[in-house]
Amino acid sequence: MPPREKPDPQPPAPPAFERRLHFSWTQIIGVGLLALLVLVALTGRLGTVESRTNARAGPLSIEARYPSTIHYNASETVVLEVRNEGGQALRDVRVRFDRAYLSRFAGLQFTPQATRLNERHTEVSLGEIEAGSTRRIVLELQAADYGRPQGSIVAVSGEAGEARVQLSTLVLP
Repeated sequence: MPPREKPDPQPPAPPAFERRLHFSWTQIIGVGLLALLVLVALTGRLGTVESRTNARAGPLSIEARYPSTIHYNASETVVLEVRNEGGQALRDVRVRFDRAYLSRFAGLQFTPQATRLNERHTEVSLGEIEAGSTRRIVLELQAADYGRPQGSIVAVSGEAGEARVQLSTLVLP
């Protein structure tokens, strides 16, 4: 039997080749789009986005802060401030939330409690609002359906008429 050769302690040197990156145009565009997506996410544009809207009818004014973009199953809050900007108290102030908007959400909790429900709207009674006073309604909701629910919130007082704001929320996956 021939004697065994001892293995070389060093592996052979690698072959010489030019090192460079090569991307096709579609890969360059794809990497650019992914970088843009990361930048958009870092600015918060892919999460919940809050909007404000307001309306006025005589001394009665309302301002709504609501989610204009929300993810499916996420919970958010709608805050409605009802103000009496007049010199006299407003009696029997009621706020009506459109059921077309509310029907696309689950887990609805009104503070103060809703006092009347029907097929067209849910109503919260605020009673009398003194001159210069503000009342707040907080609505907790959870997105239960994809799409763009739209509807209105109307503040009603016999002396002032009605102030109406429109809401529209985009529900993303």
